Amino acid sequence: MAASPGNAMKQRHQGFTLIEGLIALGIATLLVTLTVGWGRRLVRAIPSDDTQFFVMLAYLEQPGRYQYLAGDGDLVELTDHTEAHKPVRLSVDHTNTLRLSNQNGSGNLPLLQHVLAANWQPIGKTGLVWLQLIREGHTKWETTLVDFRGPAGGS
Repeated sequence: MAASPGNAMKQRHQGFTLIEGLIALGIATLLVTLTVGWGRRLVRAIPSDDTQFFVMLAYLEQPGRYQYLAGDGDLVELTDHTEAHKPVRLSVDHTNTLRLSNQNGSGNLPLLQHVLAANWQPIGKTGLVWLQLIREGHTKWETTLVDFRGPAGGS
């Protein structure tokens, strides 16, 4: 049976309107932009601020403040002479942050972020300690001598 011309006019075409198409295009553009932005953020190297390393050293080497007690490897124990000879420790935590904390591991003071590993090696009983550490985004170990002789050069 053939459709009469009157019936053809009554059938509506199913499809998108111009407004619906533009809204869909806008949403697709937004999603692509967000995805590309996240991708760039994930691939981007960690910004390295070399001054953080020196600020950390300046804090640790405050004249007469910290005195070496014990430890080697990834942990060092010190005495804080400005806090009534309070024992403290330096270690790298699970978030790759070098922290100064009390003996129980609480009361954390973050000193340096993005630290993959730290190695402390005392030099005899002098109070001087070799520090070797490697940070994210760095290919070489940073090595320095840290002065933990305490008040009056180690009493």
